[in-house]
Amino acid sequence: RAINIVTLGAFSKFFDIKDEIWERNLLQHLPEKVHQLNLNAFREGKMAI
Repeated sequence: RAINIVTLGAFSKFFDIKDEIWERNLLQHLPEKVHQLNLNAFREGKMAI
């Protein structure tokens, strides 16, 4: 499932939305136990583009 978050991070570069907003909304929809894993995946996706 983290691959979806990596892809989301990559796509986020094409939208005029601050990282803080992406990350806050992402965490609101995921269980707390996977927050750090998904934040890392999102950030890796952003750096890949």
